Amino acid sequence: DRWLNNEKHYGGAARLDWRSNLQRAGALASTLTPFMDTDWRREIVWIRPGLYVVRDVITALADGRYTVNVSWRPSSQPKPDGAAWVVAERGAQLRITPLGEPWQVVAGEEEDRAWHKTSWNLRQCVTARLEHGESVAGITVLQAEKTGTTPFYDARLVSSQEIILTTGAGKSSPIR
Repeated sequence: DRWLNNEKHYGGAARLDWRSNLQRAGALASTLTPFMDTDWRREIVWIRPGLYVVRDVITALADGRYTVNVSWRPSSQPKPDGAAWVVAERGAQLRITPLGEPWQVVAGEEEDRAWHKTSWNLRQCVTARLEHGESVAGITVLQAEKTGTTPFYDARLVSSQEIILTTGAGKSSPIR
């Protein structure tokens, strides 16, 4: 497991499991295995341009205590907005909504050793005792819009397999 001591970005080493391109919408799943004694699967659904749901499923390859971090590196300081975090810059906004218990969210600047610079990091963290084959899942809703053009969705987790997105007008859409 070469990732135990490697500080480089590893997304390019993931295996593409499947993808579906529906032009303005679609989905894909990739897996990085082994990754620090886990199988790390990332599923991304783009509902429309600027609206994405990302689900990370981390499965233990051995019994043990695991600390899992899902990191997002926005271009500037994220500001809390209820359950979400908003980054506003150059006429656009990015809303990051981490979902799921018992995940904790930590925001701050840190040294990115792979890129040799300091950058903002929004980290979803969980520590869990897992037996071989058990998983934890974290879900994140990412919304990118021009400032003031489209209202953001409120996101609510129903289960590790389903979320509900609600508009300001009260219309809701289940996403499975």
